[in-house]
Amino acid sequence: MAGPQLIEAASSCVRNILNGVIKVKSPRMRRVIFGPRKKEFERFASLKTPVAVKRRMLMSQRQKGGFLGLLASVLAPLIGTAVSGIAKLINK
Repeated sequence: MAGPQLIEAASSCVRNILNGVIKVKSPRMRRVIFGPRKKEFERFASLKTPVAVKRRMLMSQRQKGGFLGLLASVLAPLIGTAVSGIAKLINK
């Protein structure tokens, strides 16, 4: 089970994407985030939504095969890009 810090970190990433702090260039990812499930992403990213509710959102949707897969497909490439950028800075 994911700890509160991990859930809040994922929530913060989604919030930054929705607010435009993190730019999403891929048309496929834009459709995923800003498509029909945008309200779910907004609720997950909200500071007013308790961690327990966010955990339930992830767990219940995992049973249906929905939200958790979408979230992973959005965050994984962004995290990979960030890590490679940090590695390049360290190697300079």
